Amino acid sequence: MSQRKYDRTRGQHWNSECERAVSIALTHALTIAITTVLLSGLLVASGPFLESQEQRVADDQLDEIVNHAASQVAALDSHAEGNGDVEMSVTLNYPRTVVDQYSYTVELEEDGGDAVVTVRTAGLDRESSITLETEAGIEPSQTDGSVVELSLCQDENEITLSGCDT
Repeated sequence: MSQRKYDRTRGQHWNSECERAVSIALTHALTIAITTVLLSGLLVASGPFLESQEQRVADDQLDEIVNHAASQVAALDSHAEGNGDVEMSVTLNYPRTVVDQYSYTVELEEDGGDAVVTVRTAGLDRESSITLETEAGIEPSQTDGSVVELSLCQDENEITLSGCDT
């Protein structure tokens, strides 16, 4: 026979043998379930945020590289304007990857007499370009990132990424 006691705080009778043990186990189980659901929701919701953050960082890094490369193309072009017999090269060192894992290429193209410098990463399907007015010709070329050699070639009066033929 179970003994029923009166609980003054609740104002009711309760069975001391079974109700209390079930209540504690049920409370713990519900707490764990609710915590698990909340943490799972937090992890699922943070996924798109991290992806968009990665794309913003990649865009910033590509913009920084293309701006620096374009300024060096402009500097080589200024040397070509004054002297037709100058040959020079500039070696640019950049990080091997953007966002610590995606390789990229640096491209130099000519578009209607203007130079177009493009930095592109296939892994994120991102690119950044700058168009410059140049006096020197542009030899279309491309190279993988990291070490980029820009050259102003005397014979053709061209700027290239592939070095001069001497």
